[in-house]
Amino acid sequence: MAFVIISCFNACQKEEFTSDDLNPESQQNEEQAGMVFVEGQMELGEQLENPYSVENMRKALENVESQLKSATKVEPTHYYVRFRPKSEQELGLITRDTTLYVYDYPLDVEVKRGGTHYHDPSIPANEITWQYTVVPIDYVFPDVQYQKLAELFLPEERNELQELKSASLDHFDWLKLETEALRITGNLNERNADNNTLKSTYWRPSGTIRVYDDVISSSTTTRKVFDHYEYYDCETGEIIIPDPGTGPDPILKQAQIPENDYCTRAVYRYETSTSNSHLIPIEGVVVRARRWFTTHEGITDANGDFSCDGTFQRDANYSIKWEKWDFDIRDGSYGQAYYNGPKQTGEWNLDIINTPKSKLFAHIFRAAYTYYYKHANWGIKAPPRRDGLLSFLDQRLHIGGKDKAGTSHYFDFNELVQSATVVVYSMSENGRALDSREIFGTSIHELAHASHWALGYTDINWLLNKRLTESWATGVEAVITNDVYKSKNYNTKQTKTISDMSDGYTSIVWDMIDNVNQYGSDPNYPDDQVSGYTISQLENALPGTLGSWWTWRDNIKDYYNNPTELYLDKLFQDLK
Repeated sequence: MAFVIISCFNACQKEEFTSDDLNPESQQNEEQAGMVFVEGQMELGEQLENPYSVENMRKALENVESQLKSATKVEPTHYYVRFRPKSEQELGLITRDTTLYVYDYPLDVEVKRGGTHYHDPSIPANEITWQYTVVPIDYVFPDVQYQKLAELFLPEERNELQELKSASLDHFDWLKLETEALRITGNLNERNADNNTLKSTYWRPSGTIRVYDDVISSSTTTRKVFDHYEYYDCETGEIIIPDPGTGPDPILKQAQIPENDYCTRAVYRYETSTSNSHLIPIEGVVVRARRWFTTHEGITDANGDFSCDGTFQRDANYSIKWEKWDFDIRDGSYGQAYYNGPKQTGEWNLDIINTPKSKLFAHIFRAAYTYYYKHANWGIKAPPRRDGLLSFLDQRLHIGGKDKAGTSHYFDFNELVQSATVVVYSMSENGRALDSREIFGTSIHELAHASHWALGYTDINWLLNKRLTESWATGVEAVITNDVYKSKNYNTKQTKTISDMSDGYTSIVWDMIDNVNQYGSDPNYPDDQVSGYTISQLENALPGTLGSWWTWRDNIKDYYNNPTELYLDKLFQDLK
């Protein structure tokens, strides 16, 4: 075990490098935008009386039954429960059900202050904390310790407002019943205390999520905008061309066509705009809007825009859970990372600017999302994924974000203790703050190790062939980061001498791709006359178990025909 620990510690340390420092422009921060948010552990307050419990719903029904249009009977529709998984496999038994919205914190407790994580103080930090969720009454519980906290009456969750088990419940009857339950439990806001709520319209949680980037100074967004209606034959689908010269209807202009003989659909156009701002959208973020035990979820698109899959009539708590099916981000080595936003109605437009941890999480997320779900752009394989028939037995790749100085790394043995296997620091070992591009690139580097290990490499391989593993990760980092940031000089190591690269972090991947020879006539630099290979080809040629630096070279020669391959021997020799 000691040998494995030592080898892992050395295997995945990421060297420091310098880049241009940019002064961030003045931006409105999260607190100025009216969001109650402080980084660190969430602060919970008092236990709230549960208005949706069957007991309280029955009390509310007694008070308003005479006002309801239909006979109503309150029966349990859901359970409010918490699970205590003892392992990642047990946690997977819960999270494999994607219809459940699982939280690390209780749903019926006052949130005094939002934060970036929560861990029950009664549970050791290196163990999985209680997981809270709502399950339907007929839910089949997995073999995981759990506790039923309450029986709930949530007819809207069943989408059966018109046809419950024992009685029908009119929509407005439900609103009256819910309002009374909120009132008698002390949870009805004064502004919602009258009948105006019953007449108001529903709202759909939506908004935009962006993060400040030190390097990118402009971003391009494309938005879908309504242009006009298109009219077509309902049966044949044939488009009906409007005659602009006839018809009193300014939209149809088709008086000669009977109304029942056509159908309409909206036609949109796309408008592209460029903003000179360091704020960039974050794609793929899971945004939640929760009101008590009901959660609706949306995922941000390439513009950072999201729209949740349900509506509310009253205000709801917005939050981001920094996770996807294949990976999650932790606030440190343990503990799911969150961004707990405001409780409100209407859009949530979040710009992550002056909150260091959340900026770190956001840029790590960008890198992980890019590598996991856009790896095909470079023809390379994704990091370890949860797929296949037994995917629920696989755990997510845990990526720890630490807002302090340190050496970013990939320690695969951390999986044994349920700790983050990838850790990314916001500062180098000497305390220099990394910019956004460096955080992105460092995350790609460590994920490249995880992907490499998934191909069959091990810690013993690293011990024998550190130069191969670190050169590969450095190359992937340079290729993806330079493409994403539309730059050409990020950590390519083209300015490094041979002796500068004696630590094993070499330029060889970039050298085999580009057509620039940094050698010139200076023997201190590698003689790079190799060019034209792709990152995909170089990954396919990576050797398997116990393969060496020289095996990689031989595989490249054997697998591909390239006019510059006769120079591979010299390049590999220079950088050995």
